[in-house]
Amino acid sequence: MSFGWSAGDIATAIAVTYNLIQALDDTHGAAKDYREAISFLCDLKRVLEPLQAFTAWSAYPNYGKEIGEKVGHIKGPVEDFLAAVLKYEPSLGENRRTGWPRALPAALRKLQWHVFMSKKVLSLRGKIESHMRILDSLMHRLTLELVWAAQQKLPDIIRTTFEETIRTEVITVLRACQPTEDPYLIGDIVVTKLSEYYQLISSDIEEIKR
Repeated sequence: MSFGWSAGDIATAIAVTYNLIQALDDTHGAAKDYREAISFLCDLKRVLEPLQAFTAWSAYPNYGKEIGEKVGHIKGPVEDFLAAVLKYEPSLGENRRTGWPRALPAALRKLQWHVFMSKKVLSLRGKIESHMRILDSLMHRLTLELVWAAQQKLPDIIRTTFEETIRTEVITVLRACQPTEDPYLIGDIVVTKLSEYYQLISSDIEEIKR
């Protein structure tokens, strides 16, 4: 499924985002804007990571179309943001050159960089946060549907074990994710519980393996 954003470019975005999180974390700031910037960057990294795996995947084309539309809304702002980040702090990228002018005292450079980056991050959040949330829900629903489809193909005895091990409420969500006449129809229970049950499925699958 092509999102118009290559796996390599997404990997670069993830790497720079991760480096920026680490760099901001190293400043040990306590300002509200700073903490919000860190939180948003962590969310961005979490949304980008599964996209990297699904970029070349051709199954479930309906998901690919809708996910691609949302990726189109975030791709430009994210790339512009990363370009600005690397312009002012190239050490976050691969070449690791000097960033802010060395003539400035180290503490002042650190403060300027902290304020600048926090503002840039929060500006990016204002542009893409709503699209990120929808994209995150779509990726969760796709994952849940894949688990449901795989479960239906299991031998009876294994499928029974699967259903007995995974919590009843998770099975309810999986069933709600089955194909309908409207492939984009997501019930209220799916919208509100996807993220929570996505984590439950991961832990329950590990229990099945044991």
